[in-house]
Amino acid sequence: MSRSTRIASIALALLAGGVSLTGAAAPPTMTAGPRIAQQQPPLRPQAPRPKLPQPGEELKRPSQTPKALELPDLIVSGITVPYGRPLRPGQNLGSRLRVAVKNVGDAVAPGTTGRRDPANGYMVDVVLSTDRTAPVRFARHSNRFHEDVLLKGGRFSRTVDLAPGARHSYRDRSAVIPERIEPGVYYLCAVVDPGRKVDERDEGNNVQCSSSLEIVTAGPEAGTGPGGTTRPDEPGALGGGAPDLIAVLTDPMTGTVAVRNIGTARAGASKLALDCEQVGFTGSGGGCPEASGLSAYTDPRFPDQVVVDVPPLPAGDRYSHRLAFWPALDWRAGVAYRFTAEADAGHAVAESNEGNNTATSRLTGR
Repeated sequence: MSRSTRIASIALALLAGGVSLTGAAAPPTMTAGPRIAQQQPPLRPQAPRPKLPQPGEELKRPSQTPKALELPDLIVSGITVPYGRPLRPGQNLGSRLRVAVKNVGDAVAPGTTGRRDPANGYMVDVVLSTDRTAPVRFARHSNRFHEDVLLKGGRFSRTVDLAPGARHSYRDRSAVIPERIEPGVYYLCAVVDPGRKVDERDEGNNVQCSSSLEIVTAGPEAGTGPGGTTRPDEPGALGGGAPDLIAVLTDPMTGTVAVRNIGTARAGASKLALDCEQVGFTGSGGGCPEASGLSAYTDPRFPDQVVVDVPPLPAGDRYSHRLAFWPALDWRAGVAYRFTAEADAGHAVAESNEGNNTATSRLTGR
């Protein structure tokens, strides 16, 4: 190969390698070979996206919901008043008037003598009304009737704590109808927590009223029923005299109750109500033991009391009854209990003496 031929071959090789014979870099030669992909930095892992609901599919929500606020809920579960005869202006219903309060809520309702929150404890007002409604507020007493007037002594200001489901019955020695009142039909209404001290689940169920009561300007004559009608089994129909029923209890209490007619005329059928309370007990229900057989002695007109039906009694006769549930009761050792029995608890019999119907007794557990 000649010298000129070798120089030409070297020049061609340099040009093919991208070297300019003038010293400048030659532009790259485009080839039709496979393209090399440009290297990318690695992607960071991402959290999975939530699955969206498909058409027709509901979006699922967490099943756990906040717990409802637990509150007490006070109601008047019973109001016991004298029935069967008209009432008189200025008449003292006394212990014949009983009001039962129950807590149907989920938390303890504080009483004014309890341990929960006595400063914010509930009270109970008993008012006289011309209809079966009463406002939830403290009532005002007066010797002259006005709508929803508070009976004299009709405020139960010493109340107990009530656990959920617990009930307590209140009564006092004084509950006097106003002296200046027109004859007519009235209702006794019990209002629990009239001062709205207790935060309750339902504030609209705090009132309960009795059935209708007749008030007359003067008391009915012995032997007459409501409106002055003569009862066929009372002394007005027998030509004179009057019955007089008294309760009889053994002391200490043995489970036997009795009613005696010490009057001079036959007494119609009546009821005896027996109340039990643990001495010094401040909780709900009275603190006395219970037994399954108690249900046979209940009467909604006498809440928290044992009620015995007494047949008609001729003058001088006595009716005794042995409480069937008594042997099943478990009395706490060393604890004292007090019993109060009331003859003619429903006041169905017109008696010569209405002030001697009660008897008391005691028992200490062993």
